[in-house]
Amino acid sequence: MFYTVGQNNSGGYFDHDASKGIGYRICVEADSAEDANKRIESILDSYDQGGDCSCCGPRWSAWFDDDDGCKSPSNYSWSKDENPLTGGWNIPAYIHYANGTIASVLND
Repeated sequence: MFYTVGQNNSGGYFDHDASKGIGYRICVEADSAEDANKRIESILDSYDQGGDCSCCGPRWSAWFDDDDGCKSPSNYSWSKDENPLTGGWNIPAYIHYANGTIASVLND
């Protein structure tokens, strides 16, 4: 299953680090919501991310329940073809596959 977390535009900007697979959205392949939460935490812990903003809130705030997974990489309940992971921003989203491969997704 694939689980996607979106980045808040906290402080008026989005964090982006291609080497870590940090972008507008992060989608992870995982066996369960618990595994997806651990993978997201590990990805974000490995990255010196921008701080939260007192007026905009936390940069990353969504964590997963078992019914949040999708069978293919998606932007929540839509497939990436119906609603791109990038949400129209010129910042890639990243898919972190279970085998360790990281793929970027950018609107055409």
